[in-house]
Amino acid sequence: MNHFIYIATHLRMLPEIFSKSQVVNGLLNWRKVCFVFGLTILLIDVSAQEVTDSTSIYTIIKSDGHELVGKIISMDAREVMLLTENLGEIIIPKHEISEIIKEGFNSITGLKDQVFATRYFLTTNGLPVEKGESYIQYSLFGPDFQFGVEDRFGVGIMTSWLAVPIIANFKFTIPLAKKLNLGVGTLIATGSWAASDWVGALPFTALTYGDRSANINFSFGYGAAGELGYIESRALFSTGGMVGLGDKVSFVFDAILVPSKTITETDGFDEWEYESSGFALIMPGIRFHTKRDRAFQFGFSGIRVDGESISVPTIMWYRKFK
Repeated sequence: MNHFIYIATHLRMLPEIFSKSQVVNGLLNWRKVCFVFGLTILLIDVSAQEVTDSTSIYTIIKSDGHELVGKIISMDAREVMLLTENLGEIIIPKHEISEIIKEGFNSITGLKDQVFATRYFLTTNGLPVEKGESYIQYSLFGPDFQFGVEDRFGVGIMTSWLAVPIIANFKFTIPLAKKLNLGVGTLIATGSWAASDWVGALPFTALTYGDRSANINFSFGYGAAGELGYIESRALFSTGGMVGLGDKVSFVFDAILVPSKTITETDGFDEWEYESSGFALIMPGIRFHTKRDRAFQFGFSGIRVDGESISVPTIMWYRKFK
């Protein structure tokens, strides 16, 4: 018991002893300073190294317009370390970077995730224009605007530079399996100011296998067009596809077939038949992905009608809206 009292008494005296001991206080304070200083340095170092998702692919656009594609290993306030497929690890100063974009990348073709892949020359496919995406395809004939309104649902409008005709299109994409999509949509047309009595509509389906870097598509539609009171209906078949040939080049193919049809007419007394001509259109070409948000396409349009064929050069430009 006496020993217990003795120990308790000395324990109560410890704060006073330590408070009066300059040596002990100095040692304790020095240890605290070292601990706080080391912890601060550690926190600064950790916060400076903003390690990014190293499994995703990014496009870094430099101030001079040059683009680099790869995985971001680390990034801080001064620089970005990028792992590229051709150059390996490179360090890019932050002040040289204009934009950093996370996007898809095909390791086989080297092509980035191009929204233009939803279009060939004239026809579309089952791949969706995602929500928020939009672009314009234009040629010597006229412009074609496409907008992603919701996930898997897009709308568009195409016309000539004279606004004749005006064609609106609507498409909804249904994923069937990995890399297999079904597009269901329709085109609605008017002759506009030059032919207000002319109208047309073409419901269609498009089955597409592949992604935005390489794909093949088969479409079928059955539409009707003509002046009010004299509408002619017809089936339409098409196939198209694209495949990467290099880092920024794709081969694009588009083909449309409209079979001929026997038309029967009557004036109330007599009835007669005639053959309404069909046609075939084949359009092969090359698409150059000049920048992340634009492309240039050159090819030939070969059309065959009533046993006669003609081929003309076809040029198109693509531009993604910001």
